[in-house]
Amino acid sequence: AGLIRQELDLEQLLRKTLEFLLEKAGPTNAGVFLPANQEEYTVGGYVNYDCTSDTAEFLLQHLADMVVPRVAEHRETVHITDNHTLAAWVGTEMPLLDHRHLIAFGCWHEEEALAVVILFREENEPFDADFAQLCQSLSPMLGEYLARLIRIHHRQLYIDDEQEDDFISDTI
Repeated sequence: AGLIRQELDLEQLLRKTLEFLLEKAGPTNAGVFLPANQEEYTVGGYVNYDCTSDTAEFLLQHLADMVVPRVAEHRETVHITDNHTLAAWVGTEMPLLDHRHLIAFGCWHEEEALAVVILFREENEPFDADFAQLCQSLSPMLGEYLARLIRIHHRQLYIDDEQEDDFISDTI
């Protein structure tokens, strides 16, 4: 909370969040996905630990299209440790995620998922239960701070529009 509470820039908030998670989890692949509209998500930030750059781009897009919307429907952290469960969540077999462990959580504010975070790595380096609990605790906190940034951004847009209207009125 102390790391992200002071951030007023979305990019910095996402960077600090990913840095914090990686510090706690160790080396891992991670992505933060933000809503592009009511049905689609886009990559807001990511860390590529062990994928080639071409693979990472394809994988992140697949996660955004197939996994993120499903995670966004749940309030609980999703912790997947086997290929069968992973295939059920991904919707199809995804060889790039075979033999990987995955943790994902939505960052909720009121009734809306403002972001989804997904972390995954090789099964021989599983995420422990304490890290899953940390993610569960971080979820509402991050949702609250994202909502705060959105309110500040919208308020600034309103102020800018109001100032523009005043400027136009003064010059006419």
